[in-house]
Amino acid sequence: MPHTNGRPKPVLIVISLSGIKVCSPDGKEVCMAHALRRISYATCEPNNSQFSFLAREPRAHFSQQYCHAFLAKSPEQRINSLTLQNE
Repeated sequence: MPHTNGRPKPVLIVISLSGIKVCSPDGKEVCMAHALRRISYATCEPNNSQFSFLAREPRAHFSQQYCHAFLAKSPEQRINSLTLQNE
């Protein structure tokens, strides 16, 4: 989760065929977006309600990767937070 003043910030993760977007909980504001071609790895740990992915910035060297990790509070939130969309 992105942090605000050292505290976790709730987000909505939208996963589609074009990439991954991290949005405000209502989905109206995009906090970050990564095209599929920039994502090198994604994984989840359902038992711990964790989702992570590695991505590079658009013009950065391919070896410079950033890890984005997210934690859901409950299994129900985990299911509702990860939205699969067809685009």
